[in-house]
Amino acid sequence: MANILLVSHDLPTAATLVVATHPYATTRPVASVAEAVRHLDRWPTDLVVFHHAAATDESRAFLRLTRDRRCPVLLVAAGPALRRFAGGRIRSLPEPLTIAALVTEIGRALPRRFPACSRYVSDTMEYVRANYRSRLTVGRVAAAIAVSPSHLAHRFRLETGMTPMAYVANVRVELVKLMLLGTDRTIDGIAELVGFCDAPHLSRTFLRYTRRRPGAYRRRPPAQSAAPRDGAAARRTHRSPGRGR
Repeated sequence: MANILLVSHDLPTAATLVVATHPYATTRPVASVAEAVRHLDRWPTDLVVFHHAAATDESRAFLRLTRDRRCPVLLVAAGPALRRFAGGRIRSLPEPLTIAALVTEIGRALPRRFPACSRYVSDTMEYVRANYRSRLTVGRVAAAIAVSPSHLAHRFRLETGMTPMAYVANVRVELVKLMLLGTDRTIDGIAELVGFCDAPHLSRTFLRYTRRRPGAYRRRPPAQSAAPRDGAAARRTHRSPGRGR
């Protein structure tokens, strides 16, 4: 499985991409260039997706580092100064890009191509990225993208290996992970931002999908994030919760 380093301040895009690239790759999101440098020093990396527009001294130095290490890079939403680095193993992608289109470009940059998504699956990913805070159901998503709920559920499971609602849950869980590690917001505050009813709802879902409680994850994050999971699989492997939230 390929190892992708995603450097992005855009949390919804980062969370969505982590879920969308599974099971073809392990995508590790970081928000800062300094974190990205540490990642390159610690983990083998097959591809960098650099989703930053500003051409800072730090970002220029990072792109030179990737070039020295012969690591392929996809520049997303890069400004003119960063686009000058394009060439060889560094490619600049046009904007705007859907998540599905970005996943396709990632597949092209790796030895293993990723299957293309149908329009309905791509539209679902975009709708969830923009509306993850809302109360989402298969029917609501299907109505928004003009398809029947049954057809959407069938196509989405066929192409991604998970139900639309499991996909929504996985995106929200990835967002929670990013906020737990990148902010000092309370569990209640994160629940409101991400689309959970309340902190207990967030904690139950987080435990079901990661087998860890949010507080424990914040105190001691894993070296590698768990793969996105289907809701049924999460329920089958659920263990008795430990102490603390």
